[in-house]
Amino acid sequence: MPFTRWSSRVFGRTGSGGPNRRQWLALRLHADITYRKGKDVPLKTIVDAALRSGGRGVERVVVWKRSETPVEMSSPRDISWTEFLAGSAGSSGDWWRFEANETGLHPRHLRHDRQAKSLPSIRHGGYQVHIFSMGRWCFGLKPTDVWWSTSDIGWIVGHSYIVYAPLLTGCTTVVFEGALDFPQAKPTWRTVVEELGVTGIFTSPTAVRMLMRYGDAAISERRLRPSRGVCSAPGRC
Repeated sequence: MPFTRWSSRVFGRTGSGGPNRRQWLALRLHADITYRKGKDVPLKTIVDAALRSGGRGVERVVVWKRSETPVEMSSPRDISWTEFLAGSAGSSGDWWRFEANETGLHPRHLRHDRQAKSLPSIRHGGYQVHIFSMGRWCFGLKPTDVWWSTSDIGWIVGHSYIVYAPLLTGCTTVVFEGALDFPQAKPTWRTVVEELGVTGIFTSPTAVRMLMRYGDAAISERRLRPSRGVCSAPGRC
């Protein structure tokens, strides 16, 4: 009987402690580096450190190579993204039905609290209904939108409203890597809002407080006409 694997996401700036608390995942996918305020964040190094400190259960590590810098690959555990895709050659692309609210065999993913402790699994049915409804009722998401969620994709609001809710809605979603004020706040608005024609933005109180330091200068010169509005997660600004 087919089944879905458990999945989880790791916030990239938690260091090796974050991945280490999720060692029961048999397959780990990550890039070799990410970029943060002009610096390379060595994700492969972080994952390797986590695995050395107790990587039980991890059978494969799939690495998407972004930089020219060589990284240590531990064979046969570590494989490249190209090798991973090649492994599916000849496989069936058929889809199959299952009970969307059955927790035992078909969980959507596990979520974790701030201490990376496993909490009850999230089921396909309830999760998808929730984020689709939130997108439509709270954010006004439509298939014609160009949507930008500024959250980190490692947080649940990140992958929920950067990836899954836009996919369920059928709209375009913008994935932004890096800090909103680097190298300056103005280029961020110019690139994302003006050039990409973003129609809706979802952000956090932390981002709002950070951008408030720049005053209105960062947006006063920008043509924000395509943007219908900005939604913020709950919090104090």
